[in-house]
Amino acid sequence: MKKSGNGPFHHQAVGPAGEALAADFLIKKGFVLLQRNYRIRGGEIDIIAEYQDDVVFVEVKTLTQQSSYQPEDQVTASKRRRVERAALTWLQRQPRERHCRFDVVAISHGATTKIQHFENAWLAGD
Repeated sequence: MKKSGNGPFHHQAVGPAGEALAADFLIKKGFVLLQRNYRIRGGEIDIIAEYQDDVVFVEVKTLTQQSSYQPEDQVTASKRRRVERAALTWLQRQPRERHCRFDVVAISHGATTKIQHFENAWLAGD
């Protein structure tokens, strides 16, 4: 596969490159990263972080081409359920109960890179 000339954003590296950008972005905002790429059967979470007293489960969506939709629009109900399933498993393995929320970091990469952070992007069960 040819690299597209988009730096780290060639086809196979889009997800990992976007997740790395999102992690750096969140750290600069004061988040503490707890885990990346947490996976269980039937679910996954791109980034698990702590912000103040909350555990934040972050879904990262990255687009590299102009399109009629935004990266955050790609967080479907099915994807939300998979993130929630993984979050519940992660929380059950913690030594104490924690308040949590679900955020989305949307990255659009074209001539410039735009990063948007949607806090409390959805509620569990939505």
